[in-house]
Amino acid sequence: MTGMWREEYFEYASERFRFPRRMVTPKPVQDPHREILRTIEILGKEVIPELARYVPRTAGA
Repeated sequence: MTGMWREEYFEYASERFRFPRRMVTPKPVQDPHREILRTIEILGKEVIPELARYVPRTAGA
């Protein structure tokens, strides 16, 4: 349903839900995926290296 943020008019239909064509305003100021990308960045730089400290090393690695 991120189309609501990108398109001037939006409609959606599925087996269980129908959202008729409507103008959806106001639009978000920031990119709707910015927080997701920031979370991935934090995971890669901070969380995964910290978790790796606790993974047992195998012989030959």
